[in-house]
Amino acid sequence: MTLRLIPALLAALLLATTLHAQPRNISDLVALETQVITQTDAFGVAQQVLVGTLRNTGTQAYADIQLYVDVLDADGNVAGEGFGFLVDACGSAVLDSPLQPQQQRGFAATLDIFAPGTVIGENVVYADGTAVAPEVLDLPPLTGMTAISTQEVVEVVWESADTLRYGVGCPRRVFSTYAWYRHRVGDNASTPIPTPNADALTETFIAQSAINVVTQNRTLDTTLFDRSMLTFAPDGQQAVFQSDIHSLFTIRRDGAFRRGVHIFLHQYTLQGINWTPRNNFLAYYFGAYGEPVRYVTGTGAGRLISQVITAAVPSVIVPGTTYNGDRAFIAGTFPVDGADVTGYFVRDVRRNSAPELLFAADELPGNNYPAPAYYLREADDTRSLYIVRPVDGQPTLQCYAIEAQSLHTLTALPLQLATDERAWSWIAPDGGTLALSASGDHAGLWLIDLRAFDVCAHG
Repeated sequence: MTLRLIPALLAALLLATTLHAQPRNISDLVALETQVITQTDAFGVAQQVLVGTLRNTGTQAYADIQLYVDVLDADGNVAGEGFGFLVDACGSAVLDSPLQPQQQRGFAATLDIFAPGTVIGENVVYADGTAVAPEVLDLPPLTGMTAISTQEVVEVVWESADTLRYGVGCPRRVFSTYAWYRHRVGDNASTPIPTPNADALTETFIAQSAINVVTQNRTLDTTLFDRSMLTFAPDGQQAVFQSDIHSLFTIRRDGAFRRGVHIFLHQYTLQGINWTPRNNFLAYYFGAYGEPVRYVTGTGAGRLISQVITAAVPSVIVPGTTYNGDRAFIAGTFPVDGADVTGYFVRDVRRNSAPELLFAADELPGNNYPAPAYYLREADDTRSLYIVRPVDGQPTLQCYAIEAQSLHTLTALPLQLATDERAWSWIAPDGGTLALSASGDHAGLWLIDLRAFDVCAHG
């Protein structure tokens, strides 16, 4: 489990005792994609911080990893030093989870430059740690599954039936802070790409969206953009975001037609926005693990499809939705024919209708598991739900054929989620592949070939 500390405070405590130490460099631990950024610490002091990715290229795992930095000037002379540690995608220190073979994780190292104004030429990173036995996963056989990344993948967009792009970053931050990659199904590697839709984030878009405007006094606060949960529809022409008081808005790519979808959401915490192939969306809200999930659906053009959030029947899981956004797939315990039944249900979100039972289930996942992935086969109007949930304690992929009213178990999954970690899933446009990702200590991105199974097969 990740131990969450404030990185700046931790760095301040450790820096004084570790600078000028003679580090041992482990050749298996390789620093990649480094850059120097400026951060403000807890006391309001600007600090230079070296951030990057540390990859374990060896066959052993490493615990208690510490990072040392020699800051070199343009002539190659040591002009400063630094000390750092591994961090998760949100910048919290990771102190008690060994870095496994071929795994990579972010790091942050606070720099101490000896002479102000020094032009930094290069940062040389040394990684030290304790070799430990690699983690052995006691998993049942996994079917049709390919591992794509060990990074914290928090967003996937299918560009076609066999090509996707994915973002690595912190789910609480906006998409433009992610590192983006493109992957083609069947390839051995992913390709870094520029941030998708970054060209839409113009001064006009920012101004007309009022995304940085404080509602109460109309002043500007540029930090609001990063908390807006701004995300673009699959066609890239519409976007949805929240204001400083959590009101939900849509806006066109060119900054025109800002529309209010839902107000009075200040007491709810927006955790994510899931788009459908028809450019409708479901926004879901909860405060912490174990809390009920509330939700609304709307159109990219700014129309609320569902009733208001207070009319939503709370769900134990993150809900899925139909392409039209008129129904939600939820889970919980609800009355059926006079008796309480625990399981998965569907309800019409446009009216005060009772949830209708799909199937009963003894084990339900928490709100950190993926929403059910809905697929409509338009050739014959058959519908499938791909559900990730624990079965006998093992995270498992199941398919529910809605017309046949039949549930099928497909394969075990490699998910290992702590309560403060999340997982997501996205189905390809042809229904042939499911992308599954997770954050946290056992982060990653996997592709599951749904055609490897005899049931619910599409594509």
